[in-house]
Amino acid sequence: MAQAVLAWRATDGFSAGYAAFTGGTAAGQWRPTPPAFGAMSAQGLAFTGMFALVSNTQFIGNTIYTNITTNLPLAAALTTIPIMIMIIYLLIARRLGAFEHV
Repeated sequence: MAQAVLAWRATDGFSAGYAAFTGGTAAGQWRPTPPAFGAMSAQGLAFTGMFALVSNTQFIGNTIYTNITTNLPLAAALTTIPIMIMIIYLLIARRLGAFEHV
């Protein structure tokens, strides 16, 4: 099974070669930072295929925005609810000793 997953992920685009990206000068574009001012180091991530999602529209913020409300601030606020539930769940599990080594 592990070999099948590794073979599947070998074609995801991450290990392909890309020309060095040194950034841009427009607002919002990535720029190299001091002290090295080097090219982007992990630009393959921008071209890597999704592992668990079919497309980038399945992220929780996009799902809430398209299915529940088209009010962007409200969609952003609603996105925090599952995150808070998960944080509370993990805090309770920690308090009950679920992460302790035996």
